[in-house]
Amino acid sequence: METALYAAIMVLLAGGAGHLLLQITLEIGRGLAGGLAAAPLVPVLNKILLVLMLVEIMHTVQASFLHHQPILEPFLAIGLIAGIRRMLVITAEQSGTADTTHFSMVLGELVLITLMSMVFLGGLYLLRRGQLSGQHPHAPYGRSVRAGTEEGL
Repeated sequence: METALYAAIMVLLAGGAGHLLLQITLEIGRGLAGGLAAAPLVPVLNKILLVLMLVEIMHTVQASFLHHQPILEPFLAIGLIAGIRRMLVITAEQSGTADTTHFSMVLGELVLITLMSMVFLGGLYLLRRGQLSGQHPHAPYGRSVRAGTEEGL
C-alpha cells in the first residue's frame, strides 16, 4: 500500500512538472516570436522555480521511500527555494510601481521572507554541522559521514 501511494505521488509530481515545462516552452516560444520585449520573464521565472521545487519534492519522496523515514534536509531546501522564488517574483513585479502604500506592504513581505530564509539556512547549517561532527548518525540519504563508511544503506 505504501509503495502504491509513493508511486502515485511521484506520478502526480512528475506530471505537474512536465506540464509546467511544456507551458514554459510555449511561453518562451511565443515571447521569442513576438520579439524579446514581449517575452514574459516574470511568469517564466516563476514557473521554472516551481519546477525546481517539484523536482526537489520528487527527490525527497524517493529518498523517504527508499529509507522508510522522512528526511529533513530536502524540506528545508524546498522552503528556501520557495522563499527565493517569492522574493524574485515580488521584486520583478514591483520594478515599475511607484505606489508607496503598496510598496510598504511588499517591503514587509520581503522582510518576513528574508527572516524565514535565514531560519531555513540556519537549519541547513545545523544539520550539516551535526552530520560532519558525527552527532547525526546518518547523512541525508542514509550515508554515514564518519570514516567514509556507508552505514545504513
